[in-house]
Amino acid sequence: MNSKTNFPPRLWSPIYSQTDQQSKIVDRILQVLNEQEEGCNVELADLTPFEWDRVCLFGMGASHEYVNQVIGFEWLDGKGYVQEQRQLFVFTRGKQVVEHLLFRPEIVRGNFESWRMGVCLSPTEAVFTIDGYVEHNKRIPIFRLSDSGTETD
Repeated sequence: MNSKTNFPPRLWSPIYSQTDQQSKIVDRILQVLNEQEEGCNVELADLTPFEWDRVCLFGMGASHEYVNQVIGFEWLDGKGYVQEQRQLFVFTRGKQVVEHLLFRPEIVRGNFESWRMGVCLSPTEAVFTIDGYVEHNKRIPIFRLSDSGTETD
């Protein structure tokens, strides 16, 4: 993936939709989490099929400009915000975005105010705890950043 993505404002943007491949990664992450017991801690790095050295989590309302500021380089062009009903995970390696994934906020629990401001974690800090499950046509895990993964950049 390019470290900088040029999209016309209000058209397709990486934080408004996902490719089929990205959706499959999210589905696989949720499937693996679904197989864990409630209260279990899982390292995000063990669930991703790509290498990364930092993941930055953003909640609804984070602006494109702020996402770029937090990750430390320009990735998103234009004016815009992380859309409602989405949490954005931006995976970087050095000064390049290697992947980004969108999660529904009812699945990922956290301090959304601080996430809107951006929370960046190393692979060893990005540990999630399974809080339970919801039934919505199938069993879906609910997870949160564990107490051990609370440091920010």
